[in-house]
Amino acid sequence: VSEGVTRVSHWGMGEAIEFLAGECTDERIQQALEANTVRDSKETECVVRCAIGRRLLMEGQREEAMEQFAKCIETGVWYFFEYNWANMYFERMQADDSWPRWLDSENASPE
Repeated sequence: VSEGVTRVSHWGMGEAIEFLAGECTDERIQQALEANTVRDSKETECVVRCAIGRRLLMEGQREEAMEQFAKCIETGVWYFFEYNWANMYFERMQADDSWPRWLDSENASPE
């Protein structure tokens, strides 16, 4: 994604996939969240926060991922899949300090 911050105001599945793949930076995403003034800013934040949380979880940063999932839930955009996924991740992580188990195993792959 080379269009810069303005493209994220129309955040969609393609951009979320690029972010999860590491093709855009955390700084760019943060700038986009701060600059976002479009009508659907809560929806955009919901999608972005869930994507950030997933990537942090994949990288083994459990606590940071939980923070992003909590911020996603705070948007109140219950009608988005990302909200529901974030809620599921957050509740599961709160209920079980060792979930996901693969984070504790050096050579284990995700379940």
